[in-house]
Amino acid sequence: MSAPTPRALAAYLTSAISESRAEAELVVLPVPRLDPLALLRAARKGDAWWLERADEDESLLAIGELRATALAGTSAALSAHHATRPMRVTAHPDAEASLVERLPVTVFGHAFASGASEEDPWRHHQDGRAVTPRWTYLARGDRAALAFACEGPSWPGRAALIASELEMLLAATRAPRASRPGVVIDPWSPGEFLERVESARSAIRRGELTKVVCSRRASVTADGDLEPEEVLARLSAPSGLRFLVRRGSSTLIGATPERLFRKTGLRAQTEALAGTRAQGSSEQALLASAKDQAEHAPVVEAIVERLERLGARVSREASPELRRVANVVHLRTAIEAALPEQVEASALLAALHPTPAVGGTPRAAAEAFVRANEPPRGWYAGPLGWIDARGDADVHVMLRCAVIRGARAWVFAGGGIVASSDPSAELAETELKMAPMLRALGVPVPRDEARGHEAHRYDATHRAESGA
Repeated sequence: MSAPTPRALAAYLTSAISESRAEAELVVLPVPRLDPLALLRAARKGDAWWLERADEDESLLAIGELRATALAGTSAALSAHHATRPMRVTAHPDAEASLVERLPVTVFGHAFASGASEEDPWRHHQDGRAVTPRWTYLARGDRAALAFACEGPSWPGRAALIASELEMLLAATRAPRASRPGVVIDPWSPGEFLERVESARSAIRRGELTKVVCSRRASVTADGDLEPEEVLARLSAPSGLRFLVRRGSSTLIGATPERLFRKTGLRAQTEALAGTRAQGSSEQALLASAKDQAEHAPVVEAIVERLERLGARVSREASPELRRVANVVHLRTAIEAALPEQVEASALLAALHPTPAVGGTPRAAAEAFVRANEPPRGWYAGPLGWIDARGDADVHVMLRCAVIRGARAWVFAGGGIVASSDPSAELAETELKMAPMLRALGVPVPRDEARGHEAHRYDATHRAESGA
C-alpha cells in the first residue's frame, strides 16, 4: 500500500478537527522521515524544541505551544503540567502504533538553578518551561509521525488553515547554506575564571568541598545574523544529543555527551561522566590513572545513593569505560535501576539533578559555591528532555552549548576542580570543550587540539575532570 499523499493527509486532518467534539484533541498522521532542520526553518517564527540522538536513530521536534507552564528548577510544576487535562487521540489508520502510544509529549528544560531569568542571555528562556507542543514530529528508525494538538471550540473553524500549515511542513526543504558571517570572539576575561578556580581550591583545602565544577563563557559577535539551524548542522554529536530550544529571538543549541536519565516503564538508565582527556593524546592514561578513578568514583556513588533513596534496585558497571565525544574522551560508568511503581520521571529529575559531574560534592556546599562565585548559569548544565504519554522520559544535561541571538552568541563550558587542579590547565580544558561549538559558529579554531599547546598542557596535569 502506498503512503498517503500530503493532500490526503491534509484532508484527514481537516476532517478530524472539523468533527472534533473533545475539549482537547491530538491528531496523529503517518509521514516519511523528514528533515528536522528544514521543518525548523519552515516554522522559524514559532517557538520550537528539537532533540536528536543519532546513535539511537531517534528525533523529536516540537513546534509552537498548546499549553505551557513556567518552571523554577523544581519538579512539582513539571509533574502538574504533565498531568493536565488528557487529550483524545485520533490516529490515522496508517500511523505507526509504537509512535502513537507515546503521544502527546511534554518537552521541558530549566536552568541549572533558578535566578537567571533577568540575566543576559537568558531573558527569553526564563528559568524554565514545560510545553505541550502544537505540532510534534517524532521519528524512530525508519518510522515517523506528525501530530497536531488543539483544544477549545474555535479550532474546527480553523481546520483549513491548519491543513495549509501541514502541507507547508511536509513540503519543507532546507535552504541553500549561506556563507558564514565573519566573527570576532571575546573570551570574557579568562582571569575571572582563573580566580574562580583558585577560590574553589581554597575552599577544598579548607575542607568545605571535595570537588566543584566551575564554568565560564565566551562571546562571539558576527558581522551578520547567525543562523542557528546552520550552526547546528555543523555541530556533530555521533554519540550524544544535539538539541535546539528556540524562544522568540533567542535560540539555545548544543551537542551534549551526558544523559541525566532515561526512564522506560519501571527501568531507569543513567551514567556517570567524570574524567577528561583530549582525543588522540593520553586516552589510555585516563583508565590507568588512580587519581582519575578516585575522582570518578564519587559521581557514581552519589547517583547510586540517590536512586536507592527512591527505593530503586541499582546495578552499575564494575569499572568505567572510555567515552569519545567530539574532540575529547571521558570516563563513563553506566548505571541502571529497577524503580518502584510510584516513582515518576519528575521524582527522578528531582533526585538526580545536579549530579556531581556538573555541580560537585558535597551537593549543598557545591551549589552554594556556584551561586556565590559565578554569574547565573542559566540553562547551561540544566536538564532538558521530554516525557511521553506513557510516563516514559528521556532527559539530558545541557552541556557544550551556546545561546544565539541575532549576530551574537554566548558559548559555555566548565570543568571539575579538585585540590590538585592547575588553574591554567583548567582554562585549557574549557577551550577544548568550547572548540567544536566555536568552529560551528565560524571561529577559526585549529582542528588538531590534541596536538595543540592547550591540550598538551591539560593532559600533563593527569587529574580528573567532570564532563561539563
